Amino acid sequence: MKKLLLLLLAVTITVSVFADESVGFRAHEKDDYQVYREEAAAILETRENYPVGEFTLTEMRILALDLSIPFQKIQYVKESKTASAIFPGMGQYMNDDPLSGTFFLISHLTVTAGTLIGAYFMLPNELQFDKLNYISNSYSTINERWENQSIKDMLPTMGVLAGGFVVNSIIQYLSSTHAGKLAQMNIAEGNIKFEPKLILPVLGSSEGNGTYQSYFGFGMGMEF
Repeated sequence: MKKLLLLLLAVTITVSVFADESVGFRAHEKDDYQVYREEAAAILETRENYPVGEFTLTEMRILALDLSIPFQKIQYVKESKTASAIFPGMGQYMNDDPLSGTFFLISHLTVTAGTLIGAYFMLPNELQFDKLNYISNSYSTINERWENQSIKDMLPTMGVLAGGFVVNSIIQYLSSTHAGKLAQMNIAEGNIKFEPKLILPVLGSSEGNGTYQSYFGFGMGMEF
Protein backbone atom coordinates (compact mmCIF):
# COMPACT_ATOMS: atom_id res chain seq x y z
CA MET A 1 0.00 0.00 0.00
CA LYS A 2 2.80 2.36 0.92
CA LYS A 3 4.65 1.52 -2.29
CA LEU A 4 1.53 2.29 -4.36
CA LEU A 5 1.00 5.58 -2.52
CA LEU A 6 4.57 6.68 -3.22
CA LEU A 7 4.21 5.79 -6.90
CA LEU A 8 0.95 7.74 -7.17
CA LEU A 9 2.59 10.66 -5.41
CA ALA A 10 5.48 10.74 -7.87
CA VAL A 11 3.06 10.54 -10.82
CA THR A 12 0.88 13.31 -9.38
CA ILE A 13 3.83 15.65 -8.92
CA THR A 14 5.05 14.87 -12.45
CA VAL A 15 1.65 15.65 -13.95
CA SER A 16 1.47 18.88 -11.94
CA VAL A 17 4.84 20.00 -13.28
CA PHE A 18 4.20 19.14 -16.93
CA ALA A 19 0.45 19.66 -17.47
CA ASP A 20 -0.21 23.33 -18.23
CA GLU A 21 -3.72 23.20 -16.82
CA SER A 22 -2.48 21.70 -13.54
CA VAL A 23 -0.28 24.66 -12.71
CA GLY A 24 -2.46 27.30 -14.34
CA PHE A 25 -0.13 28.35 -17.14
CA ARG A 26 -1.22 31.00 -19.58
CA ALA A 27 0.36 31.02 -23.03
CA HIS A 28 2.70 33.93 -22.23
CA GLU A 29 3.81 32.34 -18.93
CA LYS A 30 5.12 29.01 -20.18
CA ASP A 31 8.70 30.25 -20.61
CA ASP A 32 8.72 31.39 -16.96
CA TYR A 33 8.58 27.78 -15.81
CA GLN A 34 10.38 26.01 -18.66
CA VAL A 35 13.68 25.70 -16.79
CA TYR A 36 11.92 23.87 -13.93
CA ARG A 37 10.04 21.60 -16.31
CA GLU A 38 13.38 20.73 -17.91
CA GLU A 39 14.80 20.06 -14.45
CA ALA A 40 11.97 17.61 -13.76
CA ALA A 41 12.44 16.01 -17.18
CA ALA A 42 16.14 15.47 -16.45
CA ILE A 43 15.23 13.75 -13.18
CA LEU A 44 12.78 11.45 -14.97
CA GLU A 45 15.29 10.65 -17.74
CA THR A 46 17.55 8.97 -15.20
CA ARG A 47 14.75 6.48 -14.48
CA GLU A 48 13.07 6.18 -17.88
CA ASN A 49 14.46 2.72 -18.66
CA TYR A 50 13.84 1.37 -15.18
CA PRO A 51 10.88 -1.07 -15.01
CA VAL A 52 8.19 0.36 -12.76
CA GLY A 53 7.53 -3.01 -11.17
CA GLU A 54 11.16 -3.20 -10.02
CA PHE A 55 11.14 0.13 -8.19
CA THR A 56 11.88 -0.37 -4.54
CA LEU A 57 10.15 1.66 -1.85
CA THR A 58 13.36 3.63 -1.27
CA GLU A 59 13.84 4.37 -4.98
CA MET A 60 10.27 5.63 -5.34
CA ARG A 61 10.64 7.79 -2.26
CA ILE A 62 13.84 9.33 -3.68
CA LEU A 63 12.10 9.97 -7.02
CA ALA A 64 9.17 11.71 -5.33
CA LEU A 65 11.56 13.79 -3.21
CA ASP A 66 13.62 14.79 -6.27
CA LEU A 67 10.53 15.77 -8.24
CA SER A 68 9.24 17.89 -5.38
CA ILE A 69 12.05 20.44 -5.91
CA PRO A 70 11.07 21.66 -9.43
CA PHE A 71 7.42 21.51 -8.36
CA GLN A 72 8.10 23.79 -5.39
CA LYS A 73 10.09 26.17 -7.60
CA ILE A 74 7.16 26.51 -10.00
CA GLN A 75 4.82 27.13 -7.10
CA TYR A 76 7.11 29.76 -5.58
CA VAL A 77 7.33 31.73 -8.84
CA LYS A 78 3.57 31.45 -9.29
CA GLU A 79 2.86 32.62 -5.75
CA SER A 80 5.24 35.58 -6.12
CA LYS A 81 3.46 36.65 -9.30
CA THR A 82 0.00 36.10 -7.84
CA ALA A 83 0.83 38.09 -4.70
CA SER A 84 1.84 41.12 -6.76
CA ALA A 85 -1.10 40.70 -9.13
CA ILE A 86 -3.49 40.88 -6.18
CA PHE A 87 -1.60 43.54 -4.21
CA PRO A 88 1.21 45.27 -6.17
CA GLY A 89 4.53 45.17 -4.35
CA MET A 90 3.78 42.08 -2.24
CA GLY A 91 5.74 39.71 -4.50
CA GLN A 92 8.71 42.10 -4.38
CA TYR A 93 8.66 42.06 -0.57
CA MET A 94 8.52 38.25 -0.68
CA ASN A 95 11.72 38.32 -2.73
CA ASP A 96 13.67 40.85 -0.62
CA ASP A 97 13.31 43.82 -2.95
CA PRO A 98 11.59 46.39 -0.70
CA LEU A 99 12.57 49.32 -2.93
CA SER A 100 10.68 47.98 -5.94
CA GLY A 101 7.92 46.73 -3.68
CA THR A 102 7.45 50.19 -2.20
CA PHE A 103 7.42 51.75 -5.67
CA PHE A 104 4.66 49.42 -6.91
CA LEU A 105 2.73 49.72 -3.65
CA ILE A 106 2.81 53.54 -3.67
CA SER A 107 1.86 53.57 -7.35
CA HIS A 108 -1.12 51.32 -6.64
CA LEU A 109 -2.28 53.31 -3.62
CA THR A 110 -1.81 56.64 -5.41
CA VAL A 111 -3.84 55.55 -8.42
CA THR A 112 -6.53 54.04 -6.18
CA ALA A 113 -6.79 57.18 -4.04
CA GLY A 114 -6.72 59.45 -7.09
CA THR A 115 -9.42 57.40 -8.77
CA LEU A 116 -11.72 57.54 -5.74
CA ILE A 117 -11.19 61.27 -5.22
CA GLY A 118 -11.64 62.00 -8.92
CA ALA A 119 -14.76 59.85 -9.08
CA TYR A 120 -16.23 61.71 -6.10
CA PHE A 121 -15.70 65.15 -7.62
CA MET A 122 -17.24 63.93 -10.88
CA LEU A 123 -20.45 63.00 -9.06
CA PRO A 124 -23.49 65.20 -9.68
CA ASN A 125 -23.56 68.08 -7.15
CA GLU A 126 -26.64 66.77 -5.33
CA LEU A 127 -24.77 63.57 -4.44
CA GLN A 128 -21.70 65.23 -2.94
CA PHE A 129 -21.26 65.62 0.79
CA ASP A 130 -22.02 69.36 0.95
CA LYS A 131 -25.42 68.74 -0.65
CA LEU A 132 -26.27 65.37 0.89
CA ASN A 133 -25.43 64.40 4.47
CA TYR A 134 -24.86 60.64 4.33
CA ILE A 135 -24.83 60.40 8.14
CA SER A 136 -27.90 62.40 9.20
CA ASN A 137 -30.15 62.00 6.15
CA SER A 138 -32.46 58.99 6.02
CA TYR A 139 -31.71 56.01 3.85
CA SER A 140 -34.80 56.70 1.75
CA THR A 141 -33.61 60.26 1.01
CA ILE A 142 -30.14 59.07 0.01
CA ASN A 143 -31.54 56.24 -2.10
CA GLU A 144 -33.99 58.58 -3.85
CA ARG A 145 -31.20 61.02 -4.76
CA TRP A 146 -29.13 58.24 -6.31
CA GLU A 147 -32.06 56.70 -8.16
CA ASN A 148 -32.90 60.06 -9.71
CA GLN A 149 -29.56 60.15 -11.55
CA SER A 150 -29.47 59.15 -15.19
CA ILE A 151 -26.68 57.18 -16.82
CA LYS A 152 -25.61 60.42 -18.53
CA ASP A 153 -25.28 62.12 -15.13
CA MET A 154 -23.03 59.30 -13.89
CA LEU A 155 -20.87 58.98 -17.00
CA PRO A 156 -18.04 61.27 -15.74
CA THR A 157 -17.74 59.25 -12.52
CA MET A 158 -17.91 55.96 -14.40
CA GLY A 159 -15.22 57.20 -16.79
CA VAL A 160 -12.86 58.07 -13.95
CA LEU A 161 -13.45 54.68 -12.29
CA ALA A 162 -12.86 52.85 -15.58
CA GLY A 163 -9.66 54.81 -16.23
CA GLY A 164 -8.38 54.09 -12.73
CA PHE A 165 -9.17 50.41 -13.18
CA VAL A 166 -7.18 50.27 -16.42
CA VAL A 167 -4.16 52.05 -14.93
CA ASN A 168 -4.23 49.84 -11.82
CA SER A 169 -4.48 46.74 -14.02
CA ILE A 170 -1.31 47.82 -15.82
CA ILE A 171 0.46 48.37 -12.48
CA GLN A 172 -0.66 44.94 -11.28
CA TYR A 173 0.58 43.28 -14.48
CA LEU A 174 3.98 45.02 -14.33
CA SER A 175 4.35 44.24 -10.64
CA SER A 176 3.39 40.59 -11.17
CA THR A 177 5.82 40.16 -14.07
CA HIS A 178 8.64 41.82 -12.13
CA ALA A 179 7.96 39.66 -9.06
CA GLY A 180 8.14 36.52 -11.19
CA LYS A 181 11.53 37.57 -12.57
CA LEU A 182 12.77 38.31 -9.06
CA ALA A 183 11.64 34.88 -7.87
CA GLN A 184 13.43 33.18 -10.77
CA MET A 185 16.60 35.16 -10.05
CA ASN A 186 16.50 34.30 -6.33
CA ILE A 187 16.02 30.63 -7.15
CA ALA A 188 18.89 30.67 -9.69
CA GLU A 189 21.21 32.42 -7.22
CA GLY A 190 20.30 30.07 -4.38
CA ASN A 191 18.77 32.77 -2.21
CA ILE A 192 15.65 30.66 -1.80
CA LYS A 193 16.26 27.13 -0.56
CA PHE A 194 13.93 24.24 -1.26
CA GLU A 195 13.92 21.14 0.90
CA PRO A 196 12.96 17.79 -0.68
CA LYS A 197 9.59 16.85 0.75
CA LEU A 198 6.94 14.28 -0.01
CA ILE A 199 4.06 16.55 -0.85
CA LEU A 200 0.73 16.58 -2.58
CA PRO A 201 0.06 19.43 -5.05
CA VAL A 202 -0.09 22.64 -3.11
CA LEU A 203 -3.01 24.07 -1.20
CA GLY A 204 -0.72 26.01 1.11
CA SER A 205 2.92 26.93 1.59
CA SER A 206 5.34 28.55 3.97
CA GLU A 207 8.66 30.31 3.85
CA GLY A 208 11.15 30.78 6.64
CA ASN A 209 14.88 30.82 7.37
CA GLY A 210 15.61 31.07 3.67
CA THR A 211 13.78 27.84 2.89
CA TYR A 212 10.51 27.24 1.10
CA GLN A 213 8.24 24.26 1.59
CA SER A 214 4.84 23.37 0.19
CA TYR A 215 2.05 21.49 1.93
CA PHE A 216 -1.40 20.11 1.34
CA GLY A 217 -4.57 20.43 3.33
CA PHE A 218 -4.35 22.65 6.41
CA GLY A 219 -0.61 23.22 6.20
CA MET A 220 0.14 19.53 6.57
CA GLY A 221 3.17 17.93 4.98
CA MET A 222 3.58 14.28 4.15
CA GLU A 223 6.46 12.22 5.50
CA PHE A 224 7.28 8.51 5.74
